[in-house]
Amino acid sequence: MAVSLSDILSLTAPCEGFLCDEEQTARSGFAITDFRIRSPSSSDPNNVIFHVGETGEQIGSYEVMPGIPPHRGISWQFELGFMPPKSENTMEVVYDNPLAQRKHKSLQKVIRAHPFSWVCETFYFRDIEGTPTLVMHNKAAFAVK
Repeated sequence: MAVSLSDILSLTAPCEGFLCDEEQTARSGFAITDFRIRSPSSSDPNNVIFHVGETGEQIGSYEVMPGIPPHRGISWQFELGFMPPKSENTMEVVYDNPLAQRKHKSLQKVIRAHPFSWVCETFYFRDIEGTPTLVMHNKAAFAVK
């Protein structure tokens, strides 16, 4: 079953499993080989607090900053533009959390009481013959200390 962008935008909870299997992702020719989270309070681009490289080795750890509240239903949509087939590209997306200025103490208490209940899902689409096609689905679960 093909998953459309409308299907993703209508989700109201984390998915039970993955909407793409590893074989689909491998066939897409699309891979994320490096992922970094930089400190939101630093202007230094080398201030990396979490990094997973091509080997899968995790360097550092990421804890939710006290000023960034846990919240359900935050959504961002990015268009990264054309990438030639069989090429290696570097893309960086920098964005602010619009809720970072608000205080959500009760939500923070709930998240602390239920570690890894805060789930972040990312869905990657590729234009295949004029149709946006889901090619990768990633998940990360977080605990707040």
